[in-house]
Formats: sequence, C-alpha cells, structure tokens
Amino acid sequence: MRNYIKLLVFLFSLSLVSLSAIEAKADIRLLESTIKNLRPFTCRFSQVYYDAFQQRTVTATGSFSFMQPGLMKWKYEDPEETLFIVGREKAWLYDPDLENVTIQLLEDVQGIRSLRFLSDDNVISDHFELINPEKNYLDAFQGNQVVYLSPLQKNQALAELQIVFDEKKNQVLQFVLVDHNRNYRKITLTDLTNDSNLKESDFEFTVTESMEVIQGFEN
Repeated sequence: MRNYIKLLVFLFSLSLVSLSAIEAKADIRLLESTIKNLRPFTCRFSQVYYDAFQQRTVTATGSFSFMQPGLMKWKYEDPEETLFIVGREKAWLYDPDLENVTIQLLEDVQGIRSLRFLSDDNVISDHFELINPEKNYLDAFQGNQVVYLSPLQKNQALAELQIVFDEKKNQVLQFVLVDHNRNYRKITLTDLTNDSNLKESDFEFTVTESMEVIQGFEN
C-alpha cells in the first residue's frame, strides 16, 4: 500500500562516524530515563527515507502528537495528506483522498514494533544493546546525547537504531531506523510543546459509514 510504504518511509545525513562521536555515546540508562519522563507533547516533524538500491530519497512533513504509553498520532501534510494513529492495541492508517482506513493490531505490524522504544512500559536495555555503527546517520545536535543501538533479537525491519535526545528536557530530538539493506528512515522532531490537554481518546480513530475498511497492513 502506497501510504503504508510512505509511512514506514520514516524518518538523514550521511557521514562516517568519528572517534569523538563514538566516545560521546550516552549510557542507555539515560535514554530509558528520558523516555520514562516524556510528557504529552505535540510538535512538527520532518521525515526522510533513503532507498539504498535506487539511491533516492522520499521526504514528508507534518505534525506529531505523543502520549505515554507509546500513543502516537502522525498527521502527514506534504506531499500527501495521511493520518496514522497508534493506540493502545490498534493502529489506523487513513487516506482522506481514497476515503479508506487500514486497521491492524499493533503486535502484527513489524514497522510499529520498531517504534516501541518510545513507550515507557519497555525497558530498552532488555531489547537493545549499544553498538559502534559503521556510519552515523544523525544530524549534529551539539550538547545532546547520542545512542547507537541494535536489537538483541533478530528483527527483519530493524538492524540499527540511532537516537539523539536531550536528557535535561526529556525530549527525543531525532531518530533513525536502519534496515538490513542499509535503507534508512530518519525523523526529526521540532517545535516541541508540552500538551497537558492530550487524552487517550485523541489516539483513537472513528470509522464512518462512507469509509472503506481494509484489515491489515502490508509488512
């Protein structure tokens, strides 16, 4: 499905990892503390996907809302309007042009599982280990913490996870998902604003009679 591919087209800058970057890696416990202390927020996001085989990039922008435990709403505005919501048990992908919504349980979608590091009910060190990456795909964020992680269990959708975060403000600023073919998806979060008005019902989707319902994403 084109919109799901665009969605997982998450998330840039190619450069060799320098020794100073490796030495600056944060302790994984700092990241766990930052995730657990994330407050509900809204922000802008930019997303870039690099296809290593075709050597091309796809970009997208929009707004993002987040609330623990790992509830997310991605509202794509450019180049096409799309709404992607991650609730407690289900995910919804809505295409307003086609008037269809795709629904699936979270546990059945590999791409969503790759984002579960944002949930405070996960202990990151139980699922990831620190690594020295071959390349650094992160932009420069001076004064912030950087971690390079690899899943402890084999994951078809994720070979490597790179994250920049501010442990003082408890904010994730950028993350990159790298697959086994060295395709990578980078998301940058900007203009973060704490939003105490967010509630769990904001991360649910109401299906109307005029919508076509599709069961199951393409993995």
